[in-house]
Amino acid sequence: MIININIIKTIMINIVFGSLIFIICYIDLYIMSNYGFSLLSIISFSIIAIIYRIFKNYYNNKFARIFFIEACEKKEANDFYNAEISMLKAISLFTDPKFKTMGFHNLGNWNLKSNKTASQNYYEKAIACDPENYKPHVGIGWLFMTINKLDKALNYSILSIKLINKSKIDIDTKNKALGNVMNNIALIYHKQFIGGDKSCKDLAEKYYKQSIELNVEVELMTECLDLLQNGDDIKFIDIYSKLLGIWN
Repeated sequence: MIININIIKTIMINIVFGSLIFIICYIDLYIMSNYGFSLLSIISFSIIAIIYRIFKNYYNNKFARIFFIEACEKKEANDFYNAEISMLKAISLFTDPKFKTMGFHNLGNWNLKSNKTASQNYYEKAIACDPENYKPHVGIGWLFMTINKLDKALNYSILSIKLINKSKIDIDTKNKALGNVMNNIALIYHKQFIGGDKSCKDLAEKYYKQSIELNVEVELMTECLDLLQNGDDIKFIDIYSKLLGIWN
């Protein structure tokens, strides 16, 4: 019902703007037929162009929000196929790159488990739209963890920390975001340490401790830190594998 009301409102605004443009065009043609091409005709054409631009942006963003809401509702109903279609429609209509980034980031998250290639593509598009947004960097970093491309995962995760610190978000949100990324970095370094890179042990320990200080997944990170310090690689790999399944 809300979506229908929004559509009706948008159509009404469309009619109002359309009527206004028609009136200005009529006046402009009258001026040109009686006085020729003049300053008044230039001004009137400029007014038409401005009104059209305002109307087009409003119209596109209005329908983009409708499709965005529709996509989220379909996703909640587990209708992922149509949710993706609606989100892509929203993205195509949004005029603000930040909203496009939000849409692509959602699609990256939605495809993370079922289609990693599509997920990577959407995260990359989100980053291209708004390179300063930390969320798609966190997302693609986690994606590379799940496919064992740990160097790429690490690069994106470390960049995420820089972007989070630059972001204008409240302190609680910032600490939670930092804690989650530090969890990922600690796990990556721990995995690399087990893989034979002994220089990663101290780095893993450092990020585990920083994550614990930020009070994010404290129990889990404390357990992983203990496993690192005690050299229990088998149990860590078991936890690591389960984490990729749970968080994926």
